[in-house]
Amino acid sequence: MMKLVLTMASVLTLALPVAAGAIDTPQRVIGVLIYDRVLTSDVTAPLEVFGNAVKEKEFAGFRVVAIAPDKRPIVTEEGLTISAAYSIDDAPALDALIVGSAYDMTPILANSKLIRWVAAQGKAVRWLASNCSGARILGDADLLVGRRATTYPGGELIMQARYLRTSVVFDEKVVVDGNLITSNGGLVSYTAALKLLETMTNAAFADKVAANIYYNRLVPTPARLSGTQVKSLLTKDLGDGSKGRVELQTVEYPGGGSSPAHRHDAHVFVYVLEGSLDMQVEGHKAVTLKPGQTFYESPADVHVRSANASATDNAKFLVLTLKDKP
Repeated sequence: MMKLVLTMASVLTLALPVAAGAIDTPQRVIGVLIYDRVLTSDVTAPLEVFGNAVKEKEFAGFRVVAIAPDKRPIVTEEGLTISAAYSIDDAPALDALIVGSAYDMTPILANSKLIRWVAAQGKAVRWLASNCSGARILGDADLLVGRRATTYPGGELIMQARYLRTSVVFDEKVVVDGNLITSNGGLVSYTAALKLLETMTNAAFADKVAANIYYNRLVPTPARLSGTQVKSLLTKDLGDGSKGRVELQTVEYPGGGSSPAHRHDAHVFVYVLEGSLDMQVEGHKAVTLKPGQTFYESPADVHVRSANASATDNAKFLVLTLKDKP
């Protein structure tokens, strides 16, 4: 099977209702794990991003819920009381799981029942994410083996020593490894939630939600920051019982533009339309491509360099991605 490729009142009840008339319609569930002393923005950021996304027709098949270790309100590090829709005992099957962090992770990591639940969910969900030292929850649940991941700034060495089979990434705010998104946490959790949303849908929809919550007025999205323009041309589910989905986009880099290291966890085909591109996947030599030339990236490849070879002229290329349906 093809692999998946090419993110105030003192008391909140964070369970978004199903639209009227849709009670019997199965919905995909995004679960945000909350617990006592969790850092507020680590969990409210994804709840806000996905809570906005589910109001749009493009994402109406999803709902987002808060899940706690047990059925009682929790109090965040900053004093916000949150009542979860579910506990880990009655939570529905999840399609995505997002976990946050605390300054003191000892109590939550000592909860063996919770770690077992996270381990089981992490193996079943299509998408998995953590913010800040929430990566330790995933690490203790053996969900970071063989994966690229990050944590809070300055915590990378500790994480590297603790999880020897994880490729810990330093000095990156958000790390994407296929269906796994990890981040520095705090306000970066908004960036991570939007990146997860982009992974689940596409860049154009993530930008739409960023605009809805005014994120793009505060922090430009990576595409705007670099001047990169991404245009979605086609999204098509394959028929005849196939689980595949084809996406076609054009990407335009300004002079000197580039993308950070990433992995799509999919089959990606690139065709250069204008200018020239420097492309490299981990373990292979870098290549410079001219108009009419192509580049292939497998689901297992880590794309370590994708950049405009010119510092002045634009580069434009066509990207066809073959992945599993979300």
